[in-house]
Amino acid sequence: MDEFASIAPSVLRRDPECGFRAARVLAGSNGKAKLADARWAVVQRLRGDTTLAHSELRVATEHNFSEPIDLLPEQRAVYHAAARGYLTLFADTPVRSVEITKQRFLPELQVRFVANPGIALEHADGTLELRTVRTSGRTPEIDGVAVHTAALLFGNDTGAPRRSIVRLVAADLLALDVSSLDVDPDHERPAAVEWVEQRLTRWQTVADGGRVVAGSDCSSCTFIWDCPAHATARSS
Repeated sequence: MDEFASIAPSVLRRDPECGFRAARVLAGSNGKAKLADARWAVVQRLRGDTTLAHSELRVATEHNFSEPIDLLPEQRAVYHAAARGYLTLFADTPVRSVEITKQRFLPELQVRFVANPGIALEHADGTLELRTVRTSGRTPEIDGVAVHTAALLFGNDTGAPRRSIVRLVAADLLALDVSSLDVDPDHERPAAVEWVEQRLTRWQTVADGGRVVAGSDCSSCTFIWDCPAHATARSS
């Protein structure tokens, strides 16, 4: 590879099916962005408004969630319900939004790990919280991938400001439910690097196979525009 590949945890968590897609990802190509679905648009708006609401050390208020006139009526209904959920779940927690670097070069693997770990917030005592908001209506979970992500972004040898503890918070704003977990990035980093290595090996194996597969993997693929498996359909 002439350039280091940029690998996201959302990619690594999946098992690749298509050798064409795997090879393009490992070559560092981003492909063409696909249109976001309706639910994603609502969550993105909520993230933006929430980040702005905590521009200073404070709790959010109803005034921070204005009418989202750029969304469709159905999306607005979900947005308003989610905003009420956010105010309910986090009414007593003053925090301040902070900038964080969302990528780290992993020298052990010669790749760039790129992630959006959630809304970065700092508590009054200096604790960093990575807050993820969802609108699925289900109990939120914090999985191992989220732990690995925090470790890779803030663990030792990353060049990031030292964080002895990073608090992961996952909130479903419609279910009115929150899960949280405190992570020691330095302790978790070796396991996180090992996980990335294992997943990259799996992707490399599929890429080396070279088999082009049209199937369920296509729905989230950003390389479908010039995929050989779809060339016939486009030309007919």
